Amino acid sequence: MGLFDRFGKKNVADDLEKQLPYAMKTEFVPYKLKANGRSSSSLFVSVKNLTKEPVMSSIIVEVPQKLNLDEI
Repeated sequence: MGLFDRFGKKNVADDLEKQLPYAMKTEFVPYKLKANGRSSSSLFVSVKNLTKEPVMSSIIVEVPQKLNLDEI
């Protein structure tokens, strides 16, 4: 009996991608930034459990140090 036999061989990542146990909502404020000014912005992330049982999960948010805007 090997290590994988003890813990199982089934990959559950594909099942989780089909139906996540939580809903994630993001909001970026402000929606419009001035191109030549220095101002702050906020990213709000809310996570809601869609199941009746507790779900252990990790969320990693990676954001750049600077935000660049393209001219329109």
